[in-house]
Amino acid sequence: MTVRPADSALASLAQTLRIGRIDLLATRFRPALQKVVDALGCPFDLTPMIIPSAPGNSGKEADETMRALARQATRIVACSDNMLAALRDRLPGLSITTGLNPEPRKLRLFRVHPARLDADEDLRIVIWNDASEPKDRPTDRPTDRLVAETVAAVRDGGLAARFFSLDGSPTASSTALRDLGPADRFDLNKLVCILRPHLVWFTSPAPEALDSRVSAAIAQGLPILANAACGLGLRLADRPYTWILPADATATTVRDELAAIRGRWDSEYDHMRRTKVAPSFYPGSYLAWVGPDGPSQAEPAPGDATAPTRASFFASASILAAKKWRLFK
Repeated sequence: MTVRPADSALASLAQTLRIGRIDLLATRFRPALQKVVDALGCPFDLTPMIIPSAPGNSGKEADETMRALARQATRIVACSDNMLAALRDRLPGLSITTGLNPEPRKLRLFRVHPARLDADEDLRIVIWNDASEPKDRPTDRPTDRLVAETVAAVRDGGLAARFFSLDGSPTASSTALRDLGPADRFDLNKLVCILRPHLVWFTSPAPEALDSRVSAAIAQGLPILANAACGLGLRLADRPYTWILPADATATTVRDELAAIRGRWDSEYDHMRRTKVAPSFYPGSYLAWVGPDGPSQAEPAPGDATAPTRASFFASASILAAKKWRLFK
């Protein structure tokens, strides 16, 4: 339900709804936002998903609103490496908290499921592009050149690998790089089951701070290769079958990394078994302000969860089996 009360009614509304905290999430920093925050009269967190551009009057106003709100905020939360760097640059001297997605905490739900890689098998790599980029974009962009040169370097170097592109690529061809088309045309789970990719390669960052492509890949348990510019170092830290390329990576660098990944594919299983649940900002630290008498929505700490009973285990297994049958029916 969406309501638009008058500013004068916001304070009483907050009291009636017992609002104890506000999270200004993904706001565009319009000037009216300051009036709303003042009227509500509650402590608040600031979680930007975009950084307003300074040029122009509207950009300058948004930038001033962001700075003013940041000085008043109880916490400023950055949800990615790139956002953390941008906020540190734009808000010098202010403390910034890193709040990553809750994915690393739910290890059993987001466990990596690498496809088998035999000695005589090609390494299958899906390059997932940014769908928001225009399809007629120029082909001389650094990321597109890197992809084209990497495909050529892999072919010339004799490395057994096949490349597939999601959401288009100006350099795609029927022989070296097969274009699968827009990602939203596919049921990603079915595509993964059929193609069995060994790696998803993210070459460029998404426009939003929280990359939904990465969320989808993590949910499918896919191994990930990402360029440094994607800003995924914090989010993917200590995840097995996950590699971040250096910022100055060349086609030769990527080819050598792919060869090394192929060489240590089996040994990554040991890393996967050793990986422990990573501490998460959400919802533990995020709700720390609530106190002992607050709501109990927070997830249990690692190791606190009790084992399912025999009945609940088989009930959940039958549901999973039914879902799998519907998938392939």
